[in-house]
Amino acid sequence: MDSQYFDGDEVYSVVPRDDDEEYSNISSEYQSSVPAPTIGADDERPDLTVKACKNMSVVFIHDLSGSMEPNIGTMVTGTNEFIQDLQGRYSQPCDFTARFLLITFAGDRITVGNWCDVMKVAPYTRANFKCDGSTPLWDACNIGLDKILTDCSGQFAAIYAFTDGDDNNSKNATRDSIRKKIATLDPSIQTMLFIGSDPMSSSANAEYIGLDRQHSLNPSSDSTPSAMRACTNTIARCVTGETQTPEFSQGDILMSEGS
Repeated sequence: MDSQYFDGDEVYSVVPRDDDEEYSNISSEYQSSVPAPTIGADDERPDLTVKACKNMSVVFIHDLSGSMEPNIGTMVTGTNEFIQDLQGRYSQPCDFTARFLLITFAGDRITVGNWCDVMKVAPYTRANFKCDGSTPLWDACNIGLDKILTDCSGQFAAIYAFTDGDDNNSKNATRDSIRKKIATLDPSIQTMLFIGSDPMSSSANAEYIGLDRQHSLNPSSDSTPSAMRACTNTIARCVTGETQTPEFSQGDILMSEGS
């Protein structure tokens, strides 16, 4: 059943992807058969045999405005590979757990999923990412930040926000309010990463909301596959203990932005 998300005076429709209910009976055979993502020589991540050493919560915020349609196949593949890498690191034997939550936005619709054990997340398809409408970017980021601040207090957590444009439809949040909310995260265990492919606004938006080069990418649309691989690199290094929180390395930036 649809529920409602209240933010200020606005009411957003929340249509949960109920992974916990739908996939709670996924067998261990399914989990063990998840294919390992292909890792190229330019990727900077630990070998998949290196297991996780900490619990982790991850929020993905995906822009599904109309202009994203040409790249949606890449986003589906990249999201699945990100999750598959985590599944490999949290599969048995492992004493830790990870959970995943997906938020999508387009037009007046912001869809908020449910937290799900990463081992129970089934592969996404294009049907999960239908593109249309405008870009309420800051309202979606605001919801994601609230999820971290409310549900992940004192816990390792990360938000990845993906967009190809500037905000043009937020009703409540602004760049300024998002900057202030990011500043309330505990930087020792929580972070936000911003991946924007709009050459006119993405770099400036990331800087304005307080995210430096280790926490933002500005790839071209053609470089989206590399940017998605870079995101998987960041979470792999984090959960295996190479870094405290996810952050882009210089290699990630060069690979994603073609410099």
